[in-house]
Amino acid sequence: MQAAKVKRMALRGATLLVAAQMLAPGSVAADEAPTRGRETGEIYQLEAVTVTAEKRPAALQDVPASISAITGDQIDDAGIQSITEIANQVPNLHISTWGGRRNSHVFMRGVGATYGEPAVGFYVDGVGYTSDGMFDMDLFDVERVEVLRGPQGTLYGRNALAGVINIVTRQPSNETEARVSAGAGNFGQRELKGSVRTPLVEDKLFLGLSASATKRDGYVDNTHLGKKADDRDDQSLRANLRWTPTTDLDATLSMDVERFRGGAYPLGTLQEIRDHPGRVRNDFAGHDNRDAFGSSFSLNWNTPGVRVTSITGWRDWENDGVGDTDGSPLDIVRESTREDRKQLTQELRLASPETDSTLRWMAGLYYYQEDNGITTRSRFGSDAVAMGFVPAPMDSLLVADKDDQGYAVFGQLDYRITDHVTLTAGLRRDHDRRRVRMHTRMEMGGSAVPGSEGELDDRRVFKEWLPKIALAYKPNDNTLWYTNAAKGYRAGGFNTLMNVDPADANFDPERSVNYEAGLKWSGWQNRLSLNLAVFRVNLTDQQVIQLTPSIGSVVRNAGESHSQGLEVELVLRPAPGWDLNAGFSHTDARFDRYRDDVRGADYAGNRVPLVPRQMFNLAVQNRRPIGTSAVLFSRLEVQRIGDFHWDTANTLKQGAYNLVNLRLGVEGDTWEAYLWGKNLLDEGYAEFAYDFPGLGPRAQAGRPRTVGVTVSARF
Repeated sequence: MQAAKVKRMALRGATLLVAAQMLAPGSVAADEAPTRGRETGEIYQLEAVTVTAEKRPAALQDVPASISAITGDQIDDAGIQSITEIANQVPNLHISTWGGRRNSHVFMRGVGATYGEPAVGFYVDGVGYTSDGMFDMDLFDVERVEVLRGPQGTLYGRNALAGVINIVTRQPSNETEARVSAGAGNFGQRELKGSVRTPLVEDKLFLGLSASATKRDGYVDNTHLGKKADDRDDQSLRANLRWTPTTDLDATLSMDVERFRGGAYPLGTLQEIRDHPGRVRNDFAGHDNRDAFGSSFSLNWNTPGVRVTSITGWRDWENDGVGDTDGSPLDIVRESTREDRKQLTQELRLASPETDSTLRWMAGLYYYQEDNGITTRSRFGSDAVAMGFVPAPMDSLLVADKDDQGYAVFGQLDYRITDHVTLTAGLRRDHDRRRVRMHTRMEMGGSAVPGSEGELDDRRVFKEWLPKIALAYKPNDNTLWYTNAAKGYRAGGFNTLMNVDPADANFDPERSVNYEAGLKWSGWQNRLSLNLAVFRVNLTDQQVIQLTPSIGSVVRNAGESHSQGLEVELVLRPAPGWDLNAGFSHTDARFDRYRDDVRGADYAGNRVPLVPRQMFNLAVQNRRPIGTSAVLFSRLEVQRIGDFHWDTANTLKQGAYNLVNLRLGVEGDTWEAYLWGKNLLDEGYAEFAYDFPGLGPRAQAGRPRTVGVTVSARF
């Protein structure tokens, strides 16, 4: 009771502080005060947001689909640093990153994945990332983040059956600009970021460089070892070289590097994490290390009657992770995974010019190739022997090499039937070829246990038609009604497990069909926008994890589910210097068919795991001049993540929780300084939880209250 009272007092205090700042007397229309490009007294309307979600530039309010767009200015204003923080600003997007940065479970509209291929497409400057282990990247120097809800199979292909996250980075131009920022906070957090963009040859050649370095001591104490369990030391670098020899040709060569180091898997029993979220007792200190390099070459060429786009991408991603997955001080099991992915992607598109014509069209080809080497070792210690898991201390070793290759052809037409009605139709043909070569064995003292070795050499081919149809009605410039239906699919794969039964060696794709209707409306002299969507998703051949009598868990196509609900987004600029953003989603996602024969349980009617029933976000922001050379900035956020379950049996439940963030600062002509706090009420929640066979539920705590200061300068 006392803790709850303190939280309520803290919330009231924070709210009053922001309100006092926002409502303090002063001229809110002083035209000379700097506001980082948004003049408080002159701009009283919402800025138009252009997105490329459907692979051509279009106004957000003109696209007949449910899309959220967070601009680079909004990312800076909110102090967003990760894709998980983006999810808290977007209705019906839930991301759980746990253990290390490699484990990101992304769910959208009740559809997601905790194993195998991702169910949400992830793109950076048009290049797709094939593994959700790559998703948890540092967000810096970003132009905008677009979130497309619902299957996007026609334009994006496989693994976009839930939606797509599209990140667009800032590109250099004729304007020279540079920025550097530094920050510090509790838990030993330090960060340094910088960027510069400048023309090398005016109107022809441009260079962009950006870098980020972040460190923290860690949120969680490992009391058994007397050290932090989740420290971080991360560096990222990005470079862009842009060439525009003519007004019709635009080519960009990009490169990026990531070096992430840190502790990992701060796990404990679910009850211990709930009682003491800042403490664990692990007998082994885990780590999660990543080295990644990426490069891409994009070309846009406007020829008479045709716009040509080519995007070539290459990624080399290596991850080394190890952790005490039993989450206890006992020497039961520790697991390590080394993964090396190399991927090549190529997309070529032809499209009609960006003109106001009756018919617009797009056609394209896509190709990808990926090599993935995985080495997984589970080391069972003396306490595993005492508990009867193994007869003696031993290792379980798995070495797998996966080779994936695929191509697709796709097209989409937009036909304007009347001045107010537009019909969109699209179709894609995906073709995937997959192969796995796997070796497994048990080891004792470094030698293979006789009779324990296993081999798997398997190939699969997956082919899929992915259609889409949409109808949009725009009676005036401020209103858009639309309805659409689309199909998506997640590719099949292989169960890379010890001594897997041949019947469970592989599994088929899962498929989704989405039906959606929505409204996009702007009014009040373009100071208000309201977007509403209702949807129904049917998921068939669902890939679910099931226990087997002998080897643990395998993935099978044993489920069917549906998800239905609504999403609402509101953006309001009620007065000069004021901004309000709000979002809400309600989702009912349940299994229609899912029987677990080993446990003798029928999960039909159970809620799909990792899907909050409701999500809500509200941000109120104000900029007001102080004198003639500075602006006072304040931003208050409240985010609510509704209750959900961690498991298909619906026995592990996360209750609803609220996150309150606050940001206060002063902005000058060429500098800014901010005080900030995230999760100010220090709300306790689990970032992830699971049932460890024979030991009970294990969990990792969510991020605690963090506070700090950030200063930056522009040149």
